[in-house]
Amino acid sequence: MTKPLLVLAMPKTGNTTVIESLRGAGLDVQRSHFVSEHAFRQAVARVELSGDERRMSELLDWNERFRKPAANGFDGSGCRVISLIRDPVARNVSWLFESSRLKDPAAARRFRDGTFDLRELRRRFLEAEDHDYTVRWFDREIRDVFGIDVFEEPFPHAAGYATYERGDVELLVLRLEDLSTAGAGALREFLALDGLEMVPRNVRVTSLAGELYERFKEELRLPDEYLERVYSSKPARHFYTVDEIAGFRRRWSIPRAG
Repeated sequence: MTKPLLVLAMPKTGNTTVIESLRGAGLDVQRSHFVSEHAFRQAVARVELSGDERRMSELLDWNERFRKPAANGFDGSGCRVISLIRDPVARNVSWLFESSRLKDPAAARRFRDGTFDLRELRRRFLEAEDHDYTVRWFDREIRDVFGIDVFEEPFPHAAGYATYERGDVELLVLRLEDLSTAGAGALREFLALDGLEMVPRNVRVTSLAGELYERFKEELRLPDEYLERVYSSKPARHFYTVDEIAGFRRRWSIPRAG
């Protein structure tokens, strides 16, 4: 029996590209940003707060139909899991924009009219609830669910991906920064496939909302204390070299006077 295939990754790490590439190769693939009980309970609490009964029904159905079987290794048949990682600041910036109202028509109009304050957007970013989400994700969603600790052995930075195995669970972890160059080869190797090619997805359309996102990325500069907290974290130091982290920090740092 072929093991179920699951793309389990944080939002805004390239998972849509991987999913579309796998489906383009004729594979049946499931996707989720979480399977842990902890994350499920958080999702339930958010939906309860919103009062959206239809969404709650869908979430509870998904829990029985997919999350529980996935977290239990699909009833002993095991699974193949593909996950991704990305520069954590870039991911946080992209997720803020994706998950907020910043892409709605009103925000786009304010940007068009020159009344959208990027300083307000920067303040909103720094006050976002959970900048430590990326720090905890691999422990909560991979180690605690499947028993694979990706931090136990060094990550092969030059390759841009690594594979792991525990019992009947196989795991591939890819860096988004290497997806265009190493992604297809890593997926073919992991899945023993021929002919798979990467299908670029989630390219932002040329719209006012897209312009706002691009301008925000270009102009955003962040305080040293924030960058130190993010880039001294376990995942950042594990998945990226000292030189790569230094490059990320330069990209997001406030220019020094003089």
